[in-house]
Amino acid sequence: MSITAVKAFSNASVSKKVSMSGNQNSASNTSFSSNLVTSENNKLPYVAAGIAVLAIGGYLLHRNYPQVKKFIKELADKFINPEHKNILNKIKKVKNDSFPEINRIIQENSSGDIIRLEGMDAAALLRAKDKTRPNYLYEAADMIEESYKKAYDRSKPQQGLNIFDKIMNRLKNESDALVQVYSEMPDKDSTLRLSLFSKDLASLSSAKKEQGMSKSKFVNDVLEMIRTKRK
Repeated sequence: MSITAVKAFSNASVSKKVSMSGNQNSASNTSFSSNLVTSENNKLPYVAAGIAVLAIGGYLLHRNYPQVKKFIKELADKFINPEHKNILNKIKKVKNDSFPEINRIIQENSSGDIIRLEGMDAAALLRAKDKTRPNYLYEAADMIEESYKKAYDRSKPQQGLNIFDKIMNRLKNESDALVQVYSEMPDKDSTLRLSLFSKDLASLSSAKKEQGMSKSKFVNDVLEMIRTKRK
């Protein structure tokens, strides 16, 4: 269901526990080739710069230089595609600005530790139609991403299924709201958001409790779902 001003999305607010019936199997060897800090026409300079950063960083770590992290970050930032850097800065700013409101909406759609994800999806899809707000798609994505992170991080562990498996099951079998929102964004924006979202998920303690889908397979599968939605 595409996001349009013509088709209204009903605000389903009935309490419902998150379904965890994903049937994804073990992680795929498919790798996600990161093009987030490169240019298709200038790949070699970026690769060379990356090697230089690693080499210098390794040396400084060996010498236990106290400013190593700051140095590497500042050096790496110089080689980031300016367009991508602007998008990343925008994502960060919108997240920070909208955090209080999104946290409130999550609380309104929660009962104890259970987050009513159908209510969050509905609220996000409504926000994704509100073109009076300059960052309506970013805010809609934040609503879904933050509620999914909280809900599935709290979910009961299931053998062989990690947080990537559980969210993929929702996207495929329960609600494709996040895919819909991503598909309305420019390709670079959605790709960068998905990369950041997957990194956030991988950093959660729950992501390490069970073996299951790899981060790279999750990203590749969601990218394919976005491409299909755009057709």
